[in-house]
Amino acid sequence: MNWGLEWLGLEPDADERAVKRAYAKRLRVTRPDEDPTGFQQLHEAYQAALAWLKFRDEFSPGAEVDKIVEAPPPPQADRIPEALSPERPPLPSPTAAATWSPEPTPDENEFARTAIRKACRTSPEEISRWLLDRPELWSVTDKARLGDALLHRLYALRAPIHEDSFDVLATFFGWNDVSSGTDAFDLEQCRARLHDLWLLRQDDVADPTVYREPLRTGPAPTEDDPGVARLRRPWNRLRALLSASLPGRAHDMGQLMARLRLKEGSRPLQPQQVAFWKALNVRYKVNGPKVQLAAFRSVLLAAGFAGLMLMLGFADGFAGGRYGYWKYSGIALGGAISILLLGSLPLPLLGFIQWQAGDEHPRPRGWIVRLLMIPVLACTALWLMWGSDVRVAGVILAWPVGVLALVRLLARGPFRMKFSPWMIGVVVVVLPWLEKIGPLLAMGEIAAIGALVLWATDAVAQVPLSNAPRRPRQSP
Repeated sequence: MNWGLEWLGLEPDADERAVKRAYAKRLRVTRPDEDPTGFQQLHEAYQAALAWLKFRDEFSPGAEVDKIVEAPPPPQADRIPEALSPERPPLPSPTAAATWSPEPTPDENEFARTAIRKACRTSPEEISRWLLDRPELWSVTDKARLGDALLHRLYALRAPIHEDSFDVLATFFGWNDVSSGTDAFDLEQCRARLHDLWLLRQDDVADPTVYREPLRTGPAPTEDDPGVARLRRPWNRLRALLSASLPGRAHDMGQLMARLRLKEGSRPLQPQQVAFWKALNVRYKVNGPKVQLAAFRSVLLAAGFAGLMLMLGFADGFAGGRYGYWKYSGIALGGAISILLLGSLPLPLLGFIQWQAGDEHPRPRGWIVRLLMIPVLACTALWLMWGSDVRVAGVILAWPVGVLALVRLLARGPFRMKFSPWMIGVVVVVLPWLEKIGPLLAMGEIAAIGALVLWATDAVAQVPLSNAPRRPRQSP
């Protein structure tokens, strides 16, 4: 019987899975930071057991296990107890040794990404169990290399990790050891920064872009900073919208939260305040707080414009002007409505376009409504043009639906467009033909039927894949 299997307490017919389980079980009580010598003995026994299994598999199924050639034990006799030291068989033959190939080297970037996601989403206990069960960390050399890659990535990324989870990683990889060469001050700064991000997080941890955002540099705000007080006061939506309506306030609050460092024993932040200001700083994505802020600003501007016009009307009436009040009242009403529409509608329309052009994987809520929206609108436009007396309304509806179907297809498909100088030439050639193309715009049927064709093309390519497993997205 192989000495490595006997060291791990396994039978001669044990398989590779049993060896790894036994090694992981022994590793929980033989920590490399607590008992380096015992860990080295355990690791050598593990490697010898794996080599025995590889050599054993070269024989036929009917061969006896005791006749299989095994790898020699380590030369240090004091590392293996005498009670577990059986007679050693001879060295393996060169042919058998040549058939053995080492395991592939683990990818540092892939391991770092997986470890960060695990640390962001799970408890410290689960992280500890996960680290002990990772086969690539059973090798001392690979463990040190992967730990250095993980720490380097944590220094450069914004990962919301609790301080207890960070301590688990630091203890496991030995970052706290004096002999590790890690700067204690930098390590503590990294730990505090990641814990601050964990305190500021809400429900966006599942989004992998959370810790891909580049770091912002700058001095940390103090406890008496007005922005910090704003994050701690009781939640009131009207007050928050009024504060955010000031130009530059939302951007300043986003910068403040990126540089915030919370001390032990300090007053906690108001989660709804943090979620509100974070939503306003999400780039290239329409959300509820952004729409509410745009509508609130439009109301303020419309009210200010209407009040100014009414004041001018009263002044004109007092000055003896005839019909002055009614004239300015009409201007106030029309201007207020225009400001409300122009200020409130663009963001909801952009959000609607993003909703339609969103990824099909994973399948979102209300997917059937999103799927049938374009054909329903296109058929409505055709009905208005053919089955009613309001053809103009059908034409006005058909062209935006056609553009929406084209945007949906381009955004969800494998198409990538880049600016090129030849595009300017195309525009110059097309400009003289606009007068001839203009009458075609009155034919809304072209846009409606085109929208149905584009929608069907996208549906055939995307919808059948909505239930297929998606491969994880690789970070740049």
